[in-house]
Amino acid sequence: SSVQIAFSMVYAIVPMVFALILQKLEVSRLAESKILNYLSRISYELYLTHGVVILLLGKVGMFSDNGVLFLVSVLLLTVCLAAFVRFICDKLLTIAK
Repeated sequence: SSVQIAFSMVYAIVPMVFALILQKLEVSRLAESKILNYLSRISYELYLTHGVVILLLGKVGMFSDNGVLFLVSVLLLTVCLAAFVRFICDKLLTIAK
């Protein structure tokens, strides 16, 4: 299906593009990026939640006809859900102390 092709392309192209960008940028500037620092702080939560988001959106079938919209939705919802999970875990750890 078109969604599977889109995912295959993303998995193949994104790492290459990211590697090229890293090669052109100074590493010290990347370390100062607030967005990358935040994503690195919630990386485990991103890992835990991305599969759930993909399954839920796939089951709903909202974006089955538009692979790009599906991918963008997965990215945005995964980051939001991961941030929420991190927030809840941080609050629970604060209460437990």
